[in-house]
Amino acid sequence: MDWRDERIKQLEAEVVRLKCFRIDSDSPAACFATNADSVKVATVKGEMTLGKRRRYPSKAQIVRYRRSLSTPDTLTALKPSESEILGRAVEALQWKDAECRDTWFGSLLPRLGHNRALDLAANALTTVTRLRYGAPGITRQACYETVARALPALRDSINCGKGKHVDEVMAAIALLASFEALATEQTVPSSTHMDAMVMVCVRRKPSHGLSDLAKGLLDYFYCDMSIRACVRGTVSSLEQVVHEHYRSRTSAPLHGAAALKAVANELAIRLPRLIAMVRDGCGHSPAVADTSETALLANELLELEAKAAENDLLHHVGLVPTFDPGDAEVIDYSFDFNCIGDFEAAITYWQYRLTLLRLCIRQNLLNQTATPSTTTTSDSSTTDVAPEARRLAANLFMSIPHARTLTLPKRKRLLAHSIVVLWGAIEDIPGARPTDCESAVVKGWLLWHVNDALFAKHNPTSDLDMDRAAELFMGGPLVGRYADLFRQPG
Repeated sequence: MDWRDERIKQLEAEVVRLKCFRIDSDSPAACFATNADSVKVATVKGEMTLGKRRRYPSKAQIVRYRRSLSTPDTLTALKPSESEILGRAVEALQWKDAECRDTWFGSLLPRLGHNRALDLAANALTTVTRLRYGAPGITRQACYETVARALPALRDSINCGKGKHVDEVMAAIALLASFEALATEQTVPSSTHMDAMVMVCVRRKPSHGLSDLAKGLLDYFYCDMSIRACVRGTVSSLEQVVHEHYRSRTSAPLHGAAALKAVANELAIRLPRLIAMVRDGCGHSPAVADTSETALLANELLELEAKAAENDLLHHVGLVPTFDPGDAEVIDYSFDFNCIGDFEAAITYWQYRLTLLRLCIRQNLLNQTATPSTTTTSDSSTTDVAPEARRLAANLFMSIPHARTLTLPKRKRLLAHSIVVLWGAIEDIPGARPTDCESAVVKGWLLWHVNDALFAKHNPTSDLDMDRAAELFMGGPLVGRYADLFRQPG
């Protein structure tokens, strides 16, 4: 086989990929092709058009096409590159699921075609998505073959360039995490992917600031990374990163949902340190334990309050009667959020702010001084924050019916963590439970929702599992199904 025959085979494969002849059923672009596609192929003897009327070229056209090939550069397909087709495929996936809009997917599309690892990871995601939606000709084995091609390219991108491809590597890891979630039907991303993303972000060059894509990725996964640090009993590695993300910005001030989400994410990343400090102090007697540093951090986090942003957001949130009979048994009214961004910002802020207040009340950390010899606790401080804690709990309760309508795994995780927070709050904070509703009814309702969101219905979680999960975020033992779920290596 001489170079002409080899070149012919290469170009024929290229033409197939670019929809000049027939789209391969294993191609990520197959499910987005239409019979109206028209392609012009330039040759040394002019153009031949494979247009709307003919799905396949005639034999005469193929013969002319072969004969016109005299040098390696004589044929050029006037069609978008494969990476552009892949970009349209990813964009179609983004708009197919409305919950993906305005996320890091929007910053991903311009990056396709510039990094092989990112392109192959996107190809893996589009392939498994086609499998999920029942596209013909796609098998589970084919999906894992796309991942097998992406992983070596990802390792090469990590090992070369000294941080040159930080954004593309983080995005590729996120795409592979999404692939695994779809392929295995797991709601929680694996620790392997999350740890890799954190490592790449933390080890980037100091001069390599956070791009819009990196900020979008972090904003999407901050909550997962916070929970993972909590269930491990460690401090989050992203404390400095979240400071750089929000405190060191030079852009215009944030308002509304964006401002609320910024405070929520900073709380999420800094809370694991406070929880770890409380857990360390629980091993000592009150006479020996030094809670001054813990109290100092707790009061510092209490200052991360976003009243103006929260009020601004709530002006755009509707309050509607609860229609579902099961939900109406517990809450009479529920929130109707205007958009996904408002819901995510609100529920994230409320759950982490309530976790902080519950932790302060439980550990008597409010208004303690920073000097061990003069550490005091004011009973009035607990009384002052109790109304806010009850309000936050009520907001979370009223958000659950809306959260049930969302299908993206991330929103299911947000819902499940809110339920864990509420489970502990109704035990610790008087009045946090909806009025005129027995505790057993409320807990049964919460348990049903957390099983629906995270755990398989044939293997549901129990009251004991929820008790352990709620205590874990108060500095309790690192045990239980919830902890195991977020520690899974994948």
